[in-house]
Amino acid sequence: MEWSFLMTKFIDELYNEYNDNWKYFIAKFSDTGNPYGKISNTKETKRLRSKELEKVNFDCIVENDFLIDCELYLKSEPSNPRQYTITKEELLNKFVQDMDDLHGRDWKYFNTCFNDSGQVAYGTINNTSYLRRTNKLTPSGLKQRRYALNREKWEDEKNNRVEIFYVLVFKDSGFLKIGNTFRDIEYRLYNYIFPRSDREKKVYDGRIIDFEKSFIVKTTKKRIDISNKIEYSLESKFKEILKDYRFTNSKEILKIECLSEIKVYLEKLGYLEKTSLLEYTGFEDGNEMKTYNVEKGVYENAYRFYSRKSNPTIYLKNKPEK
Repeated sequence: MEWSFLMTKFIDELYNEYNDNWKYFIAKFSDTGNPYGKISNTKETKRLRSKELEKVNFDCIVENDFLIDCELYLKSEPSNPRQYTITKEELLNKFVQDMDDLHGRDWKYFNTCFNDSGQVAYGTINNTSYLRRTNKLTPSGLKQRRYALNREKWEDEKNNRVEIFYVLVFKDSGFLKIGNTFRDIEYRLYNYIFPRSDREKKVYDGRIIDFEKSFIVKTTKKRIDISNKIEYSLESKFKEILKDYRFTNSKEILKIECLSEIKVYLEKLGYLEKTSLLEYTGFEDGNEMKTYNVEKGVYENAYRFYSRKSNPTIYLKNKPEK
């Protein structure tokens, strides 16, 4: 199935066809067969049937029989941790009690990792007064730990992404569009090929991007440095440099005559390498890219399921499909 269908309508279809008579499904990548994730039929899953799924919905699914490696540290022997491999169910229902029976208040904390991958499972669990009172962990508590770990991981990945500056030249329009993104450029192209808002449709609907003349420049400026104003984005520099070329009131839509100046300024700033969208995507223009993606199953109104920064998969000729 197409990515946007999995992330928006698939769960609803399962309930429509099977009601509650399905147990779980596993999503796998079609090209490699590698699993993407697993979602079980739970009360929480029912609440997702009318919502857009997120990566976290898959990453936080841990079945009760999954093996967890626990590394337990004692106050009396901090350099000699104990190793245990248990199931998630055992972790929830008896591990804390067993450790209290064996070590009392001498155990200080334990780390958790998935046995098959070695990745962090639930982080570090400390021997707190609350845990001593309850003597066990809770499903909701473990789930919140997974959410927190994933958010931290994704936040770190997001902050370390670098700015990609782009110039989009529209055929027979008299204008070009500058901008930046911290994701792959195709996700930004989606907004211009499938414009969603009334304002975007007014400007871009029917306009065709010339991929031979349009290009991207990958910088070394990290998102977190730009956010903290340690660095200025390349986009902001050009908005100021080219303010006399504004085509409309927008700082990003400029007269086509400034294209040569953009290239000159890029060289002056030390950006000597540019990649045309023709080279990057394999398409001659935005219309060819749109047709190709519609044929692949990306339907034009799929954007209604997505937030501004979360678009459906876009397929490129020059990029392997996931």
